[in-house]
Amino acid sequence: MKNRSIKTLLTALAVSMVMIATLAACGSSQSTSEQADQVDMDQLMEQVAASEVTKSYEEYLKDEAFANCELFGIEENKAYVYLNTAEYVELKGKAYEMSGSAGVAIIEFENGDDGVTLKKVEWSADGSEHEKWIEENVPESFLSDVQGYDAYDEDGNMIVAKDLIAKVEEKMGVPVETENLLMIDLDKGTYEIVKTIETGSPENDDYKFDTETVEKGELKAIK
Repeated sequence: MKNRSIKTLLTALAVSMVMIATLAACGSSQSTSEQADQVDMDQLMEQVAASEVTKSYEEYLKDEAFANCELFGIEENKAYVYLNTAEYVELKGKAYEMSGSAGVAIIEFENGDDGVTLKKVEWSADGSEHEKWIEENVPESFLSDVQGYDAYDEDGNMIVAKDLIAKVEEKMGVPVETENLLMIDLDKGTYEIVKTIETGSPENDDYKFDTETVEKGELKAIK
């Protein structure tokens, strides 16, 4: 797991609608199993978000938890995914990501008459244990997809994180700020909006990272 800083009728049309909902929630290009057609991934992602994200700023700001994923497959009520979770807050008409985690995970659930129910989220091991964990925990039918998955695009942006932005903007009703960072001091009840400045490159051994304060102020508790 990396820290950084998602319905049913008895007709063929309804099955197609569920497939579309699954793809939209998880960003998967195709259904990976017959069981996946029967899982409400939007409902499951909502439960994952509630389980895995701590909302730390509700005292001062509108604070929401989100989750989405790339779905590799489902087997025996376990979804094998590249999972992304994030906490967003709203300040002055913009949404800011405050925390997040991403990585390969196994989502265990139950699927009943009342919908899907999350049982457990198991994140993959980090560091030198990662590949071993993948080999030991991912079924053979999904293993090559998991091992070959590239989580980042050519610009170095995490694909599932980019896909999540539309969901954040729809639910929170404001645009997501992708350039500046929001820093909040809960003890003091203050905030600071910071611009990151990068110059040079590691290849030329002249890379520099700096920050510049764009705005700062005090937060008022939500009554």
